[in-house]
Amino acid sequence: MAKVSRGLWFLVLLVALSGIALAQAPVSDDAYVSSATPTTLNGANPSLVVQAPGGSSLIRFDLSRLPAGTTSSQVTRATVRAYVTAVAGQGSFDLYRVDTAWSEKTITYNNSLALGTFSTALLNAGTACPSTNQCVTTTSKYFIVDVTTVVRDWLDYQNGVIGAHANNGILLKPSSGSSISVTFDSKESTTSSHDPELNIVLLSSTITGTINGSQVIGNISGNAATATFATSAGSATTASSAGVAGALALTPNQCNTNLFATGIQANGNANCSAIGTAQLPSTVVYNNQANTFGAGLKQIFQSNGTAGLNIAAALANTNPTSPAAGDVWFRLDLHHLHFYDGSATHRLMFTDDTIPGSQVTGNIAGNAASITGSIPESQVTNLPFDLGTLTTNLSNETSARQTADTAEATARAAADTTLQSNINAEAETRAAADTTLQNNINTEAAARALADATEAAARMAADTTLQNNIDAETAQQHVHRE
Repeated sequence: MAKVSRGLWFLVLLVALSGIALAQAPVSDDAYVSSATPTTLNGANPSLVVQAPGGSSLIRFDLSRLPAGTTSSQVTRATVRAYVTAVAGQGSFDLYRVDTAWSEKTITYNNSLALGTFSTALLNAGTACPSTNQCVTTTSKYFIVDVTTVVRDWLDYQNGVIGAHANNGILLKPSSGSSISVTFDSKESTTSSHDPELNIVLLSSTITGTINGSQVIGNISGNAATATFATSAGSATTASSAGVAGALALTPNQCNTNLFATGIQANGNANCSAIGTAQLPSTVVYNNQANTFGAGLKQIFQSNGTAGLNIAAALANTNPTSPAAGDVWFRLDLHHLHFYDGSATHRLMFTDDTIPGSQVTGNIAGNAASITGSIPESQVTNLPFDLGTLTTNLSNETSARQTADTAEATARAAADTTLQSNINAEAETRAAADTTLQNNINTEAAARALADATEAAARMAADTTLQNNIDAETAQQHVHRE
């Protein structure tokens, strides 16, 4: 197995097997942008970050070294291979085609994704983990994304096809609702040097061009008939056929978990070494790495239907041996969170907790109806005294109420007697007044009757006198006439 130096812009491995050519395009620009640091330039960062909700990565590949005249119809498959260096939170991302030109030297969140004029088009939406559709769960391994459709589109644009799109790279953006927080190696990484790669499978019997010996590190095994420098070529006996490079017949050993390849041996196996925390970027948090957030740097944990913030319990259900003030932890055996205030550990209670009587000391304030279960008197301080005081107060209150009730009843009876006496006196007074009134009416009637009789007699006497006078006057007139 041979490693071609990074100074080679485009690596083409020709496989004389069924007319298939394997082409690999290097990265020309890569960077990540974040809404948390919207003006920061990250084009020189050794990591590419995809972190919910606002951390996305952009990658553009150099297609200029593809064989002249390569068309989209020759592309049978194209994949992007990126090396996962850390997984702080597993999740999925959406894959977009970028349609706006950009440069890793100038791109920030504010001049890209924050603008409505920065054009992208969704290629493939990630699905919720643990699906395999753009879901990242494991560190220290390669992650492969299919980009066949967009690579064909870019080649159509290069060949003048109307409606095709220019190569402005791809965008890896957290899927909606995802809690993804992962990092990949960028082309600037000097720790593991696992640059993102665009691998293209072409239908072609031959690929023009050569690989000079100065560009090859290690040995090339297989048939050396077409090699310019055959002194380092091995025998073709290890190849499945004389027409296939022996390199493809080997199965190189890969690095174990948490180890990174720092080079390739002559036999194709990787040189592996561990990467310490000191070599990791200080701006990115990885699994199993201590992290302190400064004042004012608010952290938000967004839960969804499958995940939330979890404070895992210690395996032995023990408290920390040297907690710091403000530390919080969970005890699975006690089913409660614990808090250290700097001098003592407290168990955080819930409103629906039932308190055993054995855990109660001191006075209990509030309504006793809210206390469930029985509490022995010995567990409650001052209970006999409090009960005695309560009994005395209750007795005094009862006596006072009875005295008040008796006094009120007596007052009501006296008031009723007075009222009845007043009613009786009023009745007698009214009866006397009625009798006097009747007597006065009778006297007035008798007086009126006597007056009427006297007046009638007087009228009759007057009438008699009047008649006598008339008769006398009449007689006198007769006398004069005679």
